[in-house]
Amino acid sequence: MFRYLVGFTILALSQSTLVGEAAESAENQPPQFFLPYPLQSMFGIDAETFDAVREAEYDGAERACAGKVDAHIDGYVRRYRAYAPFRDDPDWRAAWLERFALTTLREELGCHFIVPLRRTLERAERARFHSEDDSGMPVWCGRWSDDTVDASLKAAIAGLVPLAFDHGMPSAEIIFTSRTASANETGRYATIHMNPDVALFLVERVVLLAAPEFGVHPTQFADAEGRARLRLDAVSPERRAEVMAAVETGDYQSILDTTEPC
Repeated sequence: MFRYLVGFTILALSQSTLVGEAAESAENQPPQFFLPYPLQSMFGIDAETFDAVREAEYDGAERACAGKVDAHIDGYVRRYRAYAPFRDDPDWRAAWLERFALTTLREELGCHFIVPLRRTLERAERARFHSEDDSGMPVWCGRWSDDTVDASLKAAIAGLVPLAFDHGMPSAEIIFTSRTASANETGRYATIHMNPDVALFLVERVVLLAAPEFGVHPTQFADAEGRARLRLDAVSPERRAEVMAAVETGDYQSILDTTEPC
């Protein structure tokens, strides 16, 4: 379906500025199709889009996210009108979100990817609070503490990890950092309680990915107090060197695979 739509879009745009190389790239890697047609960051969008985004924020979290996605897509097709016929096509929208919501607008539209995963996590945590004894519940510290974890919860964490560790998405990062910091400070049970080396990777990756032109900045846990709350000083110099090397390449999996048991 998407290849078919891309073919029509390429024909429509061939009269303007799309070159053959971009067309070929579009068929092989759909998100790359948008490369010749960049999206402005939140600080550079037109006034109509800006107002629509801010108006959407008054809705509840889920509706607000959908409204912001619509507002940004509407602004995009106003700027690149050949895309307008595909504004409501699910495949085109998915490719657009993959291209821009994970890069230029990862802070603004990260909710699109985060909300369903966070809902699964919160359901699991509510169920734990209603149990008589939660001491045996599995913990994610970079790996799972045991094999009894619910499949939906395991899938939710697996979905959140690359968003936080690879894309530096604030709404994903804080799910990991806030729960870990709270568990460290209060000593209370937490479903997510990162080992210090895993937390170090996340914090340093956030700092590396912070890009002012995208409106993305290090989270509160990247400062000295936040680092203390995550017990980052507990990481040995040797392990720190391994973590920092992985931060540069984005290889979070190597850290998760070699972290200590929970």
